[in-house]
Amino acid sequence: MEALVYDESPLAEILEGDASPHYESEPGSPIYTSAPQYAPRGLPRLRDKLRYISRTARSVTDASGDRFLEKFRYSIVASQLLSEDPKSRQHTSVPPDTQAIPLSVRGAATTTLLSFATAWLLHWLLQRLQDPLSVTWTETWLYILSSACVMALIVYVARRQYLKFVRQTSALFCSKLVSESQTFDESAGQAIRLIQEIEVVARGYEISSPLPPVSRLDGHYAELQCRELRRVVAKSLGTGITQFIHFHNELQPLTNVDDLGGYYHIYDLSPDDFTGAVGFANDLSTEAQESLKQLRFLFQLHTVARKFFLIDLMALRTKPSWSDVHQWRKVSRIASSLADDTQLASRQIEELINEDDVHSQYGSDFVASPVRQDFVTPEKQQSKAQVRRFEAVGNGIRALNAKARIGRDDITDLISNGAGDRVINATIAKHYEAIGSEIRTLLDEWEHGRPTMLLNVASGGRDTRLSNVPRSPLSPSPSLGGMTMVEGGGPADALRLLNGESESEHGTDSGTMDEQVFEAIVKPQSRKRMSLGVNMTREEKMAKLQEERKKRATFQEQADNTTNMLRELQMVIKHRPPHRQNSRITSV
Repeated sequence: MEALVYDESPLAEILEGDASPHYESEPGSPIYTSAPQYAPRGLPRLRDKLRYISRTARSVTDASGDRFLEKFRYSIVASQLLSEDPKSRQHTSVPPDTQAIPLSVRGAATTTLLSFATAWLLHWLLQRLQDPLSVTWTETWLYILSSACVMALIVYVARRQYLKFVRQTSALFCSKLVSESQTFDESAGQAIRLIQEIEVVARGYEISSPLPPVSRLDGHYAELQCRELRRVVAKSLGTGITQFIHFHNELQPLTNVDDLGGYYHIYDLSPDDFTGAVGFANDLSTEAQESLKQLRFLFQLHTVARKFFLIDLMALRTKPSWSDVHQWRKVSRIASSLADDTQLASRQIEELINEDDVHSQYGSDFVASPVRQDFVTPEKQQSKAQVRRFEAVGNGIRALNAKARIGRDDITDLISNGAGDRVINATIAKHYEAIGSEIRTLLDEWEHGRPTMLLNVASGGRDTRLSNVPRSPLSPSPSLGGMTMVEGGGPADALRLLNGESESEHGTDSGTMDEQVFEAIVKPQSRKRMSLGVNMTREEKMAKLQEERKKRATFQEQADNTTNMLRELQMVIKHRPPHRQNSRITSV
């Protein structure tokens, strides 16, 4: 019995091997079938392996490049040159892994083995080729392929080592640039502070008083002081800004745009604002750039331009090996040029500041009082007053140097303009008077502060020193009677001290005399000396004597006051007018 199965039924679809519903294709969509290709395609497995090896090698190269970029960026971030607060910046030395190319035992052994292997291979080839009849073509091609592989390996290793050398060189120059930039910031800031102090003194202000705003200092100022220093600082800042902008444009094609935008967002930088500031700085004249206000503006603009350049260095991207070599060679050249120019500018500014020993007084801002503000006891209040007096003396010294600098500049201008002797002498006399008044004020401050401080040190400082005095003898010297407490010298010095002789009488003979051993007998101490204490050290005895002396002085002062009162009372009684005698006599 045959089974009857209808066409297009579910059972027919199952029997045909397709259980999904059948949909007829649209007649307007023709089906294209590719013609079979019988041409050989090579070795697909070998091609895939080569691609995998290439991707793996590229990933390893990128990993080493990323590790180097992390170290390179850390040297810039750790320098605090990208921060807004200049006080937090510290000098950063060159990292130890970039100071010099390290020499490892592994590298030396590899170089030695390769050298000996190459020499042995060449020697063997020369001996083998002496009999050309015994050399077959297969052996010849094998030698050629082996030599080519060895040369390719040598070239690959050499390029990797050269890339490492170029990267380390660029990191070294970048660290040098960071260090020189910190030095330049200190020198330029120091010069600007010096210019400000001299302008303040020239206008009649006092350094110890609060400084007026900068706009008030620069308005309607006929004659500028420190012209040479102003010119050098303005030129150095302008040159630095130009160089940073130029190298910023050169490094733009080598940076990663995403990293660049992220760093701009982190450090709150805007390229548009920077472009406008640079345009404003270019429109300034040479005389306007030398004013104090514009010098401060140029200093801030120089800092911002350097930030953009350092961010470009941090946003550099890694490339294939040989392209990476060209990139880091360019970075090394740029960093080396900037470091040399910055070092030269710092040296010029420091030479002008150090002229005529002005640097010793303007080396840095006067250090603020290290004493804390939570004063409670009178002793701390007195210490705070002494610190304020000391700061006043320091401000007086700074003002004195500023007035001397102003006088020297005025006299130099008169001499260069060919003024007469009377004018020069009058100017010198005027500046002598100005300096003399400053010296008198300074001496008054010093005379008021020094005795008070010495009195406090003599009265209260001895107690703190006694707690730090060692209880054991400093230099015990042996003798026949045991150990002798002698602070310096030998037994001869001890004998002279016991006999009451001075050290100056025998000072010349102590170096030529031979060492001798003496024994002395100490007399029994008197009651007065015994009252000082048997086990007390010399410092404690001196302190006790000082206290007793103060007590005696206090008693003497009280006795003198009492005596003066009695004498005054006696004089009053003596000069009192006599009383009248009464005629009436009364009795009890």
